[in-house]
Amino acid sequence: MSNNSAGVSTGLPDASSDAVGGGIASNGTLTLIDSSVVGNHSSATAPNGRFGEGGGIEANGPATTMRGGELSGNVAELHSALPREVDQLAVGAAIQVTNADATTTFDGVRIDGNKLFASNTVGDATAFAAGPHVFGTLVMHDSRVTNNRIVASIPAGSPGDAIATSGGIEIDDNGTVTASQFEGNSVEVTSPNRVVSGGAGIALAPLDGEAATISDTIVRNNTLVAHAGTTATVQGAGVNTVGVLTLDRVTVERNAIVATGTDGVAQCGGIWNATAFYDDAPPAPELTLRDTTIRRNTIQASDGIAVQGAGLFTDSPVTLAGTRIADNEPDQCFGC
Repeated sequence: MSNNSAGVSTGLPDASSDAVGGGIASNGTLTLIDSSVVGNHSSATAPNGRFGEGGGIEANGPATTMRGGELSGNVAELHSALPREVDQLAVGAAIQVTNADATTTFDGVRIDGNKLFASNTVGDATAFAAGPHVFGTLVMHDSRVTNNRIVASIPAGSPGDAIATSGGIEIDDNGTVTASQFEGNSVEVTSPNRVVSGGAGIALAPLDGEAATISDTIVRNNTLVAHAGTTATVQGAGVNTVGVLTLDRVTVERNAIVATGTDGVAQCGGIWNATAFYDDAPPAPELTLRDTTIRRNTIQASDGIAVQGAGLFTDSPVTLAGTRIADNEPDQCFGC
């Protein structure tokens, strides 16, 4: 399944508001065995564009399963000209799963090089998840989520903010991840005004306090780059969690934040664990780290931006067992 498109114009004005499921749009049970979903494209543009979703797959059914194969090189994008009062979003360049009762399984899948773009000449540019964006239950084993990229931008002179999270994966309900790798994913946000970004590798953002467990996994070389004309809020280059999360025998290393702006915060190159800022946020997060290593994560920020917790940032208690936090720059932990 390759080189298909949804909502992509051919040089003509695009009248569509939503572009969904560039490769596959499924409302039933979807099973892919040793299959490739590659190079597909969902694009919504001005003047009516509001949603660019599921560049590779848009799944709304009770179960989506991939065993073997790859989900790579897909693109979802939204280039809008609408004020922030209008709902609009680019989400799930690789795959978006919208059914909160669904089960999504990735077993031995390569999820690589998917790209998510958002821009807006009038309002905010908002983008979530260059890789999978998953509601419902996630089961991932022996999979690689690598080199996925988000770019959210506001042009000079425009009034909006740039907001983007989840370069590798966003888990919005329960999840179990084992023996997997999240490497080389990135989020880049640019605005003459405010920017917000987080979770270049993994983001856990449940609505009702659901839980995720990640074990025997590597989170490495993921980056958050934020350039603000005013306030920069940048949180968790490796892992960003506002839910209940357990890491067991996980390595979180060499993740990085680079932030510029007049003021703001740059918090945690490694793991960011704090109460969510959005409406109807879940209860205070719970983080457990067992036999986990957090090392060589970095934060670089311009003067005026507060730098906190290059290895670990938390605003609630963390359970630590056999965990090493070392060699992070410029500090190890904030709130520990």
